[in-house]
Amino acid sequence: NSESDTTYDITPVFEVVAGDLLSIRTYNTAYTAGAAYPVSSVRAQLFSLATGNQAAVGLWDLIKDKDAFKQLALDGKFSLTLVGVEGDIPEQLKAAAYKKLAESIETPEFATQFYFGDGGSLSVWCEGENHTTGDYWLFDIPVIDLEGLATDRLLPIVDTLKGN
Repeated sequence: NSESDTTYDITPVFEVVAGDLLSIRTYNTAYTAGAAYPVSSVRAQLFSLATGNQAAVGLWDLIKDKDAFKQLALDGKFSLTLVGVEGDIPEQLKAAAYKKLAESIETPEFATQFYFGDGGSLSVWCEGENHTTGDYWLFDIPVIDLEGLATDRLLPIVDTLKGN
């Protein structure tokens, strides 16, 4: 929903994945006149290049072991970006972010909070705790590192990225 005194900056990014999927994400920033700061968000969708329709693929259609995926998060195997925050991330905040990611995995909406990013990564996100620590927290992991957790839908993408 648009408001007359709000300025929106929406940046789309497109990534073709394994020849038949188009991963689209938008980075969104909204600033309302008089507000202390802008608010950032990210949204993503997958489309089938064969049909042109939105692909009915959720994260759990690609990852077969949710508990093992959650353990990767708890072990800090994903790289972390606090969107809108500059500088080094304190260890205590990192630990809180990975814990929140692990908790977010159990929510129904998490299955749609992912995209395929540059360089063969799988990116997932969860909402940040507050604006000063980032409106949302972005986590990346190389897709090839997910080979042991991959379903038959993700394995061809892993193979393509490995150069097989």
